[in-house]
Amino acid sequence: MSGQGFLSRIAFGPRGMKTLFNVWPPFRGAGVRVREIAPDFRSVHVELRMGILNRNYVGTHFGGSLFAMTDPFFMIMMMKNLGPEYLVWDKAATSLFFLIMLTTLIDVIAGFSVTIRAARRDYSVGGDN
Repeated sequence: MSGQGFLSRIAFGPRGMKTLFNVWPPFRGAGVRVREIAPDFRSVHVELRMGILNRNYVGTHFGGSLFAMTDPFFMIMMMKNLGPEYLVWDKAATSLFFLIMLTTLIDVIAGFSVTIRAARRDYSVGGDN
């Protein structure tokens, strides 16, 4: 049995991956929308529009929605750039969001990029990272 799910064995291009994410129920329910995936899978742009279903008790973005909009992308970008000979697994994540306006009606836009230099720097054989 493979260490990765069945979707990782389907060859999605950037357009197919964008469509898959935009119809994926957790993203749709949270209000997350993928706007762009680069042809080389080295950058992704995602947005989270403020809505009634993704506000917390005090009227700002629910933290789970914020984390959901960022969670899968670095792993998928690394999988697509390193190729099938590598098993990519996301073990931990942190997210830092900057407040750019003092209002509760803020839409959140996230951009991700990965470089091969950074991937090589962060890669360790047999390490605990």
